[in-house]
Amino acid sequence: LVVLASAQLPKPCESPKQWEAKYFAYDRGSLQEEAGTVTYDEVGERIRFVVKDERDGQVVDAYEIIILYLKKEEYRYDYNTQQCTKRATEYPFRPFAVPANATALGQGTIGASGVPGAGMLVSSFAGYPREGERFEIIVTADACIPVTDIFSRREGNRIDERITDFYDIVAPYPDASVFTPPAACQ
Repeated sequence: LVVLASAQLPKPCESPKQWEAKYFAYDRGSLQEEAGTVTYDEVGERIRFVVKDERDGQVVDAYEIIILYLKKEEYRYDYNTQQCTKRATEYPFRPFAVPANATALGQGTIGASGVPGAGMLVSSFAGYPREGERFEIIVTADACIPVTDIFSRREGNRIDERITDFYDIVAPYPDASVFTPPAACQ
């Protein structure tokens, strides 16, 4: 539970431009959940997701998605079938960061604010990057590390919304070679 206070609005901050984290995402349009690891590179405009869907202790689906926005390429490698598909990216790169023109929504504490060491101060921002799109991002107040990203896109009468929570973040990411598509993709 995040409670935001509006007494003093935070100023947009600069998030790390390269990092790796575990994540959990929920897509409200498709009602799909996914969890895995994300490697993020704002400088090179590239993102890699490694997803392992486990049920009852068994891996039922495992795949990797590498999106190279500057090349307009997206690769999806299925670990089970060892097949790779390549396609053109549909959308422009969207940073997991606070844009300079973001609107501050407030600050609050994740966890317990009255117990020393049991809470973390976060800042929340929102904005409209392009027509029909809206984002909200929650970052740590001290280092501007992304905690939650909410992105909505309207297409006609349909609204897609993806909520992504990040944790165990390592900045910068440990290995840039993860953005090289697997050999099966060549």
